[in-house]
Amino acid sequence: MLDEASMRKAKEKWDQIAKPAASLGRFESFVEKLAGIQGSADVRIDPRCVAVFCASNGIVEEGVSASPNEVTRIVSDNVERGRSSINAMAEIQHADVYRIDMGIDTPTRNFALAPAMTEAEAGRALQKGRETAVGLKEKGYRIAAQGEVGMGNTTTASAVICALLGLDPDRFVGRGAGLDTERLMHKRRVIAHAIESYSLKGADPMVILSCVGGYDIAGMAGFFLGAFEAGLPVIIDGVISLSAALLASFMKPESKEIMFPSHRSREAASVPALEHLGLRPVIDADMALGEGTGAVLMFGLLDTVLNVYRKTATYAELGLSC
Repeated sequence: MLDEASMRKAKEKWDQIAKPAASLGRFESFVEKLAGIQGSADVRIDPRCVAVFCASNGIVEEGVSASPNEVTRIVSDNVERGRSSINAMAEIQHADVYRIDMGIDTPTRNFALAPAMTEAEAGRALQKGRETAVGLKEKGYRIAAQGEVGMGNTTTASAVICALLGLDPDRFVGRGAGLDTERLMHKRRVIAHAIESYSLKGADPMVILSCVGGYDIAGMAGFFLGAFEAGLPVIIDGVISLSAALLASFMKPESKEIMFPSHRSREAASVPALEHLGLRPVIDADMALGEGTGAVLMFGLLDTVLNVYRKTATYAELGLSC
């Protein structure tokens, strides 16, 4: 997938710029990776967009969320009206925002009682995510950030990550949007029981997604798969986006090539997920807002770095040797 010739040209360009070698650290490798995806050392990230996947989750019935499912509709409608946090941040970054309704009014089943989805339902959600990514590339977008809205989705995301990587929920399931200690313990027990009762450790990723995932996570995983097929770079947001990226990587390992990290999530499950993907976030701001707000900050950072890449004088222009 990655065009190695374009990546080499991008690295050569960095090496010619009059500054200490590799002094912009991982940002230089980000630009090289973008060159590989775009097939050109003339890296461009305009136009850009944010895809916000919205869905309700039946597991909220178990008291694992600080807010009821009705809040998913309220927040997602704010995204659609341009009045949510992601809209305000995306406006500054000159990014278009797309709300993707994955099941705002049709929550998944409560996975404490039955699998969240059938495999057919999960497959349809994956396909919708795939088609969304391909459609955005066809509209001309050169890069996308990914976000979500969905009460209870730190529970589904943590369950997916713990099942995929064989992790202990007592260590890797966090408070989400502010659970107290008693409800946190309950959340961990709910996840541990589901992983055990459905025999999910080491299970097929589609089975894991169907049993304890959500329509938003399925759509986001499909988005990564479609973005790989279309050659669209995608910036990952927090732990929910990470769970989808991890799922996609289990389904198609090469899909990691189009993934970029953004911020370090508060959720403990994000750490092993990032490690498995081989990604290191560059923003550490104790963020936990969701909606793609961490991912969209990367646009501004990449703009700044690309300005150095395009406009800084070279050693040759200054009459210096490297």
